[in-house]
Amino acid sequence: MLITYFPQITWGIFWIGWAIWGYITRRRVHIQQQSNTSWYRRIHVALVVLSFILLLNPLPLSFNKPFSVLPHWVHLLGMGLMLMGMVFGAWARHVLADNWSGAIQQVEKQMLVTNGPYKYIRNPMYTGILSAALGTTLYQLSWSSLTGLLTLSTIYAVKIRREEHFLRQVFPGYAAYSQHTWRLLPFIY
Repeated sequence: MLITYFPQITWGIFWIGWAIWGYITRRRVHIQQQSNTSWYRRIHVALVVLSFILLLNPLPLSFNKPFSVLPHWVHLLGMGLMLMGMVFGAWARHVLADNWSGAIQQVEKQMLVTNGPYKYIRNPMYTGILSAALGTTLYQLSWSSLTGLLTLSTIYAVKIRREEHFLRQVFPGYAAYSQHTWRLLPFIY
């Protein structure tokens, strides 16, 4: 029974930890410049929540039934990818430290981070979260999870473009940094 709810429990723990971490960080830093408009932020958050509802398919609908019967190892691969993606995303968040912000904004004493996973990937937190979402989809193999993954990928693609536009304005060295790093996936994108 516990294995049935493994993705929901794991993501729940991940997001509770992420929220607490974000709250602590937010109390330590001061915002200097903000790019997000409140309507964009609200829509973004609502779509991310919708993506995770679809991804974790908690409702007993026919949309949640597996779309394919695959070998057991595919589910195990999904579980491993989900956990590795979460760890990678948390590592990226840790390296970013007080430079992190959930919104597109500049915080006091912010600097361009180019070490750790940021040495190779400009958006490793999204890489980690999307990898974990892909792992969740492989674990569950439902149309709902696949729809959630595709929706989340689209949302993050839009946010990445907005963030990178903002970062080019804030950090003069960002354009040069982006020349020798990957946006999301090494050797692919």
